[in-house]
Formats: sequence, structure tokens, C-alpha cells
Amino acid sequence: MILCLVCYFLLQSGGRKRSCSVKIRASVSFHFWSSGSEWKIFANDPEERHTDILSFCYLVYPRRAPHDSEDRSHLLSIPHSLVTRTHKAAVAEKMQCQREKIFILILFAALSHRVTQAKVMDMVPNAVDDQYTHCRVQMLKKVVEGGLLEEELKGSIEYSSAWGAKQCTKLIPGGVKQHTAALVAYGHGGNVFRKIFNNAVETQGGNVNVYNREFRFKSLHFLLMDAMRLLKTEKCQTVFRGTNQEYEAEVGSEVRFGRFTSTRAKRSNSEEDVSDNGILFNITSCTVVNMDEYSCFSESIDQLISPAEVFRVAEVKNVRNTDHKHREIVLTSSRTHSIDSIRDCYLFPRSPTSTSPPSITPKGSSTQWLGSSLSVLVVVSLSISLITRTDRL
Repeated sequence: MILCLVCYFLLQSGGRKRSCSVKIRASVSFHFWSSGSEWKIFANDPEERHTDILSFCYLVYPRRAPHDSEDRSHLLSIPHSLVTRTHKAAVAEKMQCQREKIFILILFAALSHRVTQAKVMDMVPNAVDDQYTHCRVQMLKKVVEGGLLEEELKGSIEYSSAWGAKQCTKLIPGGVKQHTAALVAYGHGGNVFRKIFNNAVETQGGNVNVYNREFRFKSLHFLLMDAMRLLKTEKCQTVFRGTNQEYEAEVGSEVRFGRFTSTRAKRSNSEEDVSDNGILFNITSCTVVNMDEYSCFSESIDQLISPAEVFRVAEVKNVRNTDHKHREIVLTSSRTHSIDSIRDCYLFPRSPTSTSPPSITPKGSSTQWLGSSLSVLVVVSLSISLITRTDRL
């Protein structure tokens, strides 16, 4: 809810059109434009480390977010020159932007420690890990003929925009046109949409009530999982993923990503995505599928790993070369999450007496969130006081 204050503050800050640019660090800038009841946010964020701020605003105020799918798909790829120009324009309105800058910079300082906090790899116990093993036919019929797909598309601007981002006529062997459309939507839907979707996949499968009430991508999750099943080969493959997000992993433990994870076939390509102190994943996967052919050649995603695949952490090591240093986490495929899981086929329970397991909170997460929330509340209170004092001056 704290991040919502950024959106609310801009919406309530006056009736005149205003623009304001805030430079967080050398490579990250935010540009805000508001006119009372309408607003837009653009970001130059090549590392994609602050997409949660933008994603949250769209979730809270979907009706006030831009309806133009092109705007949404490029939210995180605005050229640096454009951001620079908007920054120069904002200088002329320095006094009008003063309160916004103070508020946003203080809020970012309070949140940055949580955004950049190392993520501990585990089994992601609350992930939507349904593999539809016992209900594949029923689920396909419900999605394609039963109206589930249309219902979810109508209920989500982000989903409908991604679904219509690009057309592709190729069919997966044994599949239907909706399988291809799902791959295209994921591949061409943009970083913000993938962030929203994967956050839901990672957190909204803990029990049947949460899944039924909150998970609004049931059709897309099924179509992607089923498409990957149809495209799966018998061979395992070594692929790579580079990221600047910090991760911690215990050698010998079983982990999974708990979300649809994009990878590259060439190590050198993934190393380009890693800056100093980043992470290079060296992954031997048995679920990975090639996205190029059936997503009409998405520029941002080469291959995709299933959220249900479980890996064994084989090695964690520091790598140093002439250009930079990073950590490498080596993962080897162990298995897929149990197909007999009680969470398989939530929409088609096999036994009326079955009970859903309680939602599990990963170790330490509640304490971390409580501490972050309290610190943010304190900082927001101080920022409001500072803004009031600035107005008086």
C-alpha cells in the first residue's frame, strides 16, 4: 500500500498539467506526467530492478493507467536521450516539481534496501504449480470453449493488451491457436506485464481459496504449461540466465524459480546481462523449450523454463574476468514438482473431502516485510512533514 502513495500523490497534487523527472542513479530515471485525474509514468530502467513500482501503480489504478498498449510495452525501454530531454524540460518547472521530487526520493531511499535485498532461493511454496496432469482435457475445454479466457481478458487491461500485442499463425504440433497466442502474449507482452504475471504465479497458489479468488491468469498459466508440455523434447539442455538481482543459494539444496523463467542458449549472451556483483545462472533444464519459432521470434526471450521444474544447487562460485566479476550459480535438473500434489487441478478437485494445504510463508519473509513496512511508514511520515515545511517556506 505504501507504493500506492506515489500514484495518489501525483493524482491529487493539482489540476494543471505537470511533468517531473527524478534521477535515482546513473542509469535509472523516472518521469512523471500528471493533469489532475490522468497520469503517466515512464522509466529508463535497463536493469528492470524497479518494475515493481510501476506494476503496483497499474494494479491499483488500472482505469487511470494508459490504455495504449504501445505505451505500456515500452515503459521500461524509453531511450536515455528522451529521458534527458524531459529532464531539461522539467528544470523550467522546478518549483512545481519540488514536492514530487522530495517525496519520491525519500520514498525510494526507504524502499531501496528491500528492492535490492538478496533473494534466498527455495522451493517457492506458494507458487501456482498446477501441471493439469489429471484434468488436461477438462481445463482445455474450460479455457477455449467455456469462456474462462474471454472472462479473464475482459477483466485485465494488462492481459488483454499483451494478448493483442502481436499476431502469429503458426500452430504447435498437437495444439490449438490459443497455445500459440499464449506464447506470443508472453513473449511480446512487455516487461511490465511479465512482471505482473510472474509475481502472481509465484505467490497465488498457496491454497485453493487464494487461487480461485486472486489468481486472474488461470487461462494463460494453463496454455503456457500445456504448450511447453507439447513442445518438450526428451533431451535436457544447458542454458544460461544473467541478472543483476542478488541471489543466495545453498549447495545441495533443492530449489525452483516458481515462475516462468527466460534463458539464453549462449553463455556469452547471458554474461552481457550481468554487471559487477550480478548473478549468472548455469542451468541444466529438462523442461526448457525454444520460444523463437512459436512466439514469432520474441526479441527479449529465447527459451523458457517451467515454474514447476525443481533443481539441485550443484555449485556457487565467484567468477572474475578482465571486464568484471560476478557470482555463478550452477543448477542441475532434479525433477518436476510432484504431479500428485494436492494442488494439482484446483478447478477440478478429485475428491470432495480433500482439503487445501495452508498458505506457507517462506522463512524470514514476514519479519523482513514487517521491518520494511515500519521503516517505510516512518519515512513517509517524515516526508509529509518535510513537504509541509517546504510549502511554508
